[in-house]
Amino acid sequence: MKSTKNQKGFSLLETLVAVSAFVIVFSVVINIFLSGVSSQRKVIAQQNVHENAMFLLGFIAKELRMGTITCCNSYSSYLNVTRSDDQTVVYQFSGNNLIRTAGGGENGPLNSNDVLVTGSFYTQGIGLTDNQQPRVTIRIKVETGNGKASQRAVAELQTTLSQHNLEL
Repeated sequence: MKSTKNQKGFSLLETLVAVSAFVIVFSVVINIFLSGVSSQRKVIAQQNVHENAMFLLGFIAKELRMGTITCCNSYSSYLNVTRSDDQTVVYQFSGNNLIRTAGGGENGPLNSNDVLVTGSFYTQGIGLTDNQQPRVTIRIKVETGNGKASQRAVAELQTTLSQHNLEL
């Protein structure tokens, strides 16, 4: 066969090299994109966990500071608070939720369905015999309840709160 100078097109070898290079570059770009999406999901899960934890602690803190702790000195999964309107509110860790029960029908979990919440309360200074500031230490663990294990987020927080109306 004679080779002419006017031939146009690519040989089979040139086509294979070009397709191989395209596949390699495309695979690298897809892996970078998937890594970015995975990182974004992890950050969103972490943000959701922190928002839920801060909401729960803030909600309890507001009611506790304006009320009176009315349960014994101990570690417990529940906390009794008497509000300024003499209504008793009970906070309880149960079934991976923080449940608030009040006489006015304001009952149910405080956390969203997307997270699992566990924890405990430790009260001190309850009663008039020890002359200590009434306070409660809250230990709370909030974690994502769904998604892949690599994208789960956990926040463990502990804080101590005291009531404002001290009567010694």
